[in-house]
Amino acid sequence: MLLFTDSPAQKRQKMDNPTVKLSKSDLLAAPQIDFSDSGLFEREAHVLSTGLRNGLTKGIKHSINDLSDFGSAFAKNPLSATGDLIEKHWSEAAVAATISFAAPRKWANTLLTLASTRGVALATAESMALAAKPGLDLNKITDYYSNSIASETHALLNALPATLAGGAVGKMTANGVFGKNLGAYDLASGKLKFSDIKSNLWEMHDKILPPKARLAVMDLDATLVSTNKHMAVGLEAGMKKVAENTGLPEAEVKSLFGEQYGKLQSFAHPWTVELAMAERLKVGQPGAMTFEQFRAQVSDPYWSAIKDAAKENLHVYDGVHSTIAELNKQGIKVVLFSNSPGSAVLPRMAMHGLEAPMKNILALKNISAPEGLAPELLAAGKERMASQLSGSGAEKLILVPRELKKPNPTALDNLIRQENLRPSQVMMIGDSLASDMGIAQNTGARGLWARYSEIHKPYDATLNQVTSGNYKGEAIPEAKPRFEAELHQFSDILKKLKPERDLRGLATKVGGLPGWQVPLQSYGLLGHDK
Repeated sequence: MLLFTDSPAQKRQKMDNPTVKLSKSDLLAAPQIDFSDSGLFEREAHVLSTGLRNGLTKGIKHSINDLSDFGSAFAKNPLSATGDLIEKHWSEAAVAATISFAAPRKWANTLLTLASTRGVALATAESMALAAKPGLDLNKITDYYSNSIASETHALLNALPATLAGGAVGKMTANGVFGKNLGAYDLASGKLKFSDIKSNLWEMHDKILPPKARLAVMDLDATLVSTNKHMAVGLEAGMKKVAENTGLPEAEVKSLFGEQYGKLQSFAHPWTVELAMAERLKVGQPGAMTFEQFRAQVSDPYWSAIKDAAKENLHVYDGVHSTIAELNKQGIKVVLFSNSPGSAVLPRMAMHGLEAPMKNILALKNISAPEGLAPELLAAGKERMASQLSGSGAEKLILVPRELKKPNPTALDNLIRQENLRPSQVMMIGDSLASDMGIAQNTGARGLWARYSEIHKPYDATLNQVTSGNYKGEAIPEAKPRFEAELHQFSDILKKLKPERDLRGLATKVGGLPGWQVPLQSYGLLGHDK
């Protein structure tokens, strides 16, 4: 049907000895027409209309009979019947698969249609040429054309299942190897690189034979350690201490601090106290508090209260230390990646020895010094920040530009390349859907959502209160990022070192419209490339 046409001898045999006859049907009876006074193209029109109608009817009837026979054979022996179908029509499936593999996004539909109807087109062209010769018997030409159409229709319909299957296999293979709606044509045209193909092949491999994790990247707050209780208690204690030492009403102090918390979008900004209180207390002006007094009575007591609250209320979740130790024992590297500044991350980790088992600690670059503060006020914040950055684990600290914070994939992509790993070998563990699961999705790493992290509503209410509702925190994503699994306790990570086969993910990757299917827009035929 797709590749072969009749030899001259076979064509003469069809004309002289038609092999397909359904003469009992009135519909197929060829009318006797006098062409002695024919108009232009009347002979060709008669051959085309009568031969096409009769041929299609014959071919369809034969295919229906074959379909019925196949159904009976399939019911008795499915493997044998399917094997017989493939054996008879493997060439059609091979052609369809080749076309879809080569150019699934461009001309697959057109090429498949042309290949499938090539015999019909040749038979029609030849019959029209014969009909144009007045000396030839018109009835024989019509019979020849009818038998040709019947034969080609029969072959086309019988081969259709194999052709559809071949087109689907070709499209799916192309999707897997080259990328969705891309094919060998795109590689030849330079749109694709061999590195893309290598990546696609590895991705398919990893979905069928998932690799064991070799790198675990972890968030800090609400993943390794609890967060909102110690922060809420610390802020309340710090602001209360400031009110006591300055004689200002506590409500006013909370209002001044709350304005800065909301404006800075941070509870750990190194110059929060200076920005909130220096102007109100007229620090450094004649008759007012000196810079030294401000530090001793306001700034240092505030940060001391924050630190004390962390020591008392910042606790490590159950199983964190033992699980990280087991990961290291199994040769799985552990890295921390936090969206908090380095000056806040290191002290929290060192408080519980969490920096020791980490290969690296990724945190955001610290906030730049604000403009408008006196040098003496700036110096105190810089000194405090430098002290925090020089603590235990400082040699492992990598400061990430603030614009590359999670879920921006750049930092994690770089880390994966440096470790010479594939994303499927990396676990991203965190409590945030937006940042942690977002970066996992953006890099292709395995996302494990820390569902166990508790949110204490009373402390959340305190945080909202002290910021006067100005602190927005992390934006909730409009669409929930995809992730692999939920962790109900930190140690669940050890159950996820090697994931299940992702055959559904493989089907999604290689799925999409097969090479034979409409709409044609999917392949650029109507001016719309996907």
